[in-house]
Amino acid sequence: MATQTTNYKFNKPAMGEPADISVIANDMDLIDAALKKVDDAVPDNYAGSSSAGGAATSAVKLQTARTIDGVDFNGSAAITHYGTCSTAAATATKVVACTGFKLVTGARIIVKFTVTNTAANPTLNVNSSGAKAIQYRGAAISAGQLAANRVREFVYDGTAYQLIGDLDTNTTYSNATQSAAGLMSAADKVKLDSLKVDHVIKNVTITAASFKANTDDYSSYYPYYADYAISGITATCDVDVTYSPATDAMECMADKGASLAGSIRLYALDMPTADVTIEKIVWKELG
Repeated sequence: MATQTTNYKFNKPAMGEPADISVIANDMDLIDAALKKVDDAVPDNYAGSSSAGGAATSAVKLQTARTIDGVDFNGSAAITHYGTCSTAAATATKVVACTGFKLVTGARIIVKFTVTNTAANPTLNVNSSGAKAIQYRGAAISAGQLAANRVREFVYDGTAYQLIGDLDTNTTYSNATQSAAGLMSAADKVKLDSLKVDHVIKNVTITAASFKANTDDYSSYYPYYADYAISGITATCDVDVTYSPATDAMECMADKGASLAGSIRLYALDMPTADVTIEKIVWKELG
């Protein structure tokens, strides 16, 4: 006995019955009409369809753009968080262009500064989203810290742009001056500034007439002396003197007394009868 399908009531002849072509043709028409109803019920503007502007096999963009770290993304193009700033050094508001940027908490921006900032309390305005303070460790950036040709990354915390990474904010170990300690003591700085390039003096003549009777602590050994002035030499310097001609009767040493600062003293066992030639004086500061 023939039966019918559950949903669309198509005829189902029993296995032993002969086929009726007219019944089969009628059921085919019914099937065609049912499929058309299903097709008409499906919208033709789904993502990727030809009416939505894309290939039917895949979607080319998001229907609703999403913001990634402050930059809109819909899948149709790449995004970037980079821009350059050429705002004048003395202008506090630093302007940066970045396509698609939105000022939201967590937004990131990477900036190459072409001019070193000299303005106090600088701000950053990205893509005309509004000028917001630039901070490092919760405080305003100092002048000079946004240096030319440096690339800095910032994140917006909902109030200000916080600089990511570290800045050199050392104020303890500055360069020393002759009056203030720094990477070295002020006293060492004075000594350093007084040093010459090679600390060598050549071809010095000490006349015989310049020698005098000695009254210092070495007088019992050397009855006579002559002083030769050298700018910058101190009692802590090491001095090496070469005589011409060499003689055991002559000695030389750096002054050890404050009264002779800036001089070396030559000692003689006998009063010289001729001028003394010093070929070379080499001295250096020992500290």
